[in-house]
Amino acid sequence: MKALLAALALSTCLSGAGAQAATPEPERAAVLTVVDAFFDAMRAKDGEALRALSQPKAPLAAIAPAKDGGFAIGQSELETFAARVASAPAAFNERYWSPQVLIDGRLAMVWTRYDFHRGDQFTHNGRDLFVLMKTDKGWKIVSLAFTTEPGGVSENPAGPPK
Repeated sequence: MKALLAALALSTCLSGAGAQAATPEPERAAVLTVVDAFFDAMRAKDGEALRALSQPKAPLAAIAPAKDGGFAIGQSELETFAARVASAPAAFNERYWSPQVLIDGRLAMVWTRYDFHRGDQFTHNGRDLFVLMKTDKGWKIVSLAFTTEPGGVSENPAGPPK
């Protein structure tokens, strides 16, 4: 009996489908609305909007190839990133596609591919991982991590930005 209960518990934990299957579409849409607003604020160079979408002191982490062939990890806060976006000479245009959204109660995760353009210039592709929590004021970003994968062309199936 113990073995059966352990096997059932393990299969429930590994399935991961319970949280996503029970998530109503309006909640998924609400989470993606925050991600959309984040990228809209980047394009608009609106640091205040970026700060409003995230919790104070929310961490940001990035991993990118290093010149020595290894990799480099950078860490800061979304507030610092918001200031950088607002003062950048060219707008940051990041576009995502095929997001995977997991939600369980007040916790959500968005995992997605993206491409990044500085102004009209493509710079890299990568993956974003947003973690959000539902507060009394709605969904807020509590952390963001991303990869930077330089390459010659965007992998975005929508093609070049319009």
